[in-house]
Amino acid sequence: MPILDQVRLLLASVVALCLATAAAVTTGAQVPSGGFIATSPQLSLGQPSEDCSTLTVRDQRSGFRPLDVLPDGRPVSFDQDPTLVTADYRGAITLRDFLVAGDVPTIRFKPFDPDSTGQETWTRTGVVDIGGRTVSVFNPTWGPDRLSAAMRRTSWGFDYPFIYWGEVLPDGVDVGGGFRVRLRLASNALPAVAVRQAAADVQYSSSVVNIRIDGFSNSRLGADENEFDFAAVTKKFYQYFEDSYDTIAITMQDVNLSGSSAFHVNVKNDVRGIGEELFNETDSYGSAGRLSSVEMFYGANVAVNRTATHEVAHQWGAYVDWTKLIGLARVGHQPAAHDPLMSGGETYIGSVLDGDRRVSGDGGWHIEETPYPIRFHPLTLYAMGLLPRAAIPDIVTFDDQGQFLGLPDPRSPDAGTPVGGGVHSTSMASIVGMLGERSGPVPSEWQRAIVVVSNGRLLTQREMDYWTFYAQREADPNRSGVSSYDGYVSFDVATNGGIDLKHEIRPLAGGQIVQPLAVDYPNFAPNDFRDVAFDGQIPSVYRVGSTATFSGRVSATDRNDYFAVIVRLYRVPGGANDIIQAQAAINGNGTFSVMLPAFGPQHAGHYTLQVFLFFPNSGPQNPRVIAGPITVG
Repeated sequence: MPILDQVRLLLASVVALCLATAAAVTTGAQVPSGGFIATSPQLSLGQPSEDCSTLTVRDQRSGFRPLDVLPDGRPVSFDQDPTLVTADYRGAITLRDFLVAGDVPTIRFKPFDPDSTGQETWTRTGVVDIGGRTVSVFNPTWGPDRLSAAMRRTSWGFDYPFIYWGEVLPDGVDVGGGFRVRLRLASNALPAVAVRQAAADVQYSSSVVNIRIDGFSNSRLGADENEFDFAAVTKKFYQYFEDSYDTIAITMQDVNLSGSSAFHVNVKNDVRGIGEELFNETDSYGSAGRLSSVEMFYGANVAVNRTATHEVAHQWGAYVDWTKLIGLARVGHQPAAHDPLMSGGETYIGSVLDGDRRVSGDGGWHIEETPYPIRFHPLTLYAMGLLPRAAIPDIVTFDDQGQFLGLPDPRSPDAGTPVGGGVHSTSMASIVGMLGERSGPVPSEWQRAIVVVSNGRLLTQREMDYWTFYAQREADPNRSGVSSYDGYVSFDVATNGGIDLKHEIRPLAGGQIVQPLAVDYPNFAPNDFRDVAFDGQIPSVYRVGSTATFSGRVSATDRNDYFAVIVRLYRVPGGANDIIQAQAAINGNGTFSVMLPAFGPQHAGHYTLQVFLFFPNSGPQNPRVIAGPITVG
């Protein structure tokens, strides 16, 4: 989660929230006269913190960068056990066959716990040889208390279906610079999907293909950390499925660790005037000419609007060489492949700012929070062919591209932060003068096939349920926006409806599976929440004018004297006026019922649901539940 969001939540939430005296409590404990204090410090709200490594693979394809062999001590991959965690899971969690390159007897790990600086030291359980290289094997495991601790500080849900677990620290790497581990987390409400087998090692659903290719990620150990045999996947895919896709997006059943969350590789470009050369390498991937790109997503990032929308955008952007055009000194994340600090709107593919921040010139250049929904920058829409050049205003760039680097969260500075230094205004005439006029296809649809590569087995039914649900949700079939709690929307909405992203799987034989799922505003299951169990499903959308009652029982096992509960909806960006909450007593049998105030027009927006439990003399409490998105509208 961006540090700014953490600070925002801390500042907004540590205020004592005075509540009316609770109803009679069977435990005999009394509500403090000053009310309860519900806090939310240093939350990790599930967002990917790694960045896109598209520039690295672009340079590699162009021959500008030699392969960078994975060094000894670098974590490679692991199998999550259980393969999908649920919020009510009470068993052990193991990172099975956690591979580390080289002869590494021990490695450090910092569990996610903002209240502790403590680290763990793992001792390897074996050594294997992969492609002639020594690889150390670890099998760390934890009990249910660790999951409870992680979930009290992590938002997860239908927008971020994983939780942050901690970071692996190779020798010489300090906390904050390690390799982040996230666990895939599934709702108990995920629907069962139809699955058909196309071959002994291939199966598919309505929106996902699963191909078993043993050792697929092992090439990382002998070549480059982003080196995968994509052609092996795509050629296998075309044996059983139509050659009618613009992009094949690949993710893996085993969790590979990298310094990035995803990357995009163009295998064809037929658009002039965007800064990318014309080329066609589709035959290398088994396509007869349709395929335009392949993508790699680490972990569960293909299920996240912020990342999945970003990667598709790289088909057309960002290719403007601002250094060549105006002499701009670029800084930030892979600036040659991402947009600079500039005016004109927010961007999903920025090197300096994340999409939740943009530059405003109203009353002097400053940072403002991007209003919902977060959309593509006009220059990206021009490259896609969705805006004419005449509709793009002059773009102001800022000479000091690194002016936010000293801030707590340089990618999402506080709203109102001044944007200073020299400026340069660039017209579209100048951009077209360097790149030429944009010409080429303007798609109204973008067909993307999501392929999950598994190792040693095909995916289980439950795993197919998970990937299929999120593949359908990312495609936003009803154009509802399927926003995350922090405003990142589907590709369709980010393009202002100009391009419809589709994830339909079309086999050559066996028949297409058509199974629409309720992906827009799905309900949470009653047991989707750690430490509390609700009496029924929890809707993820509420209408203005309605009320919401949350009744259930405490399922926490750490103590037996909880006597009061707060249920809160917390809106991002957050603040004193962005909290809707109520309190109630917890009865002697652990049950409670909380009714929130009626939702008014001022409450429209996206929230996380937070639940707090209080015991005698408990003092300020962190939430036991943080789940989202909850939409009021």
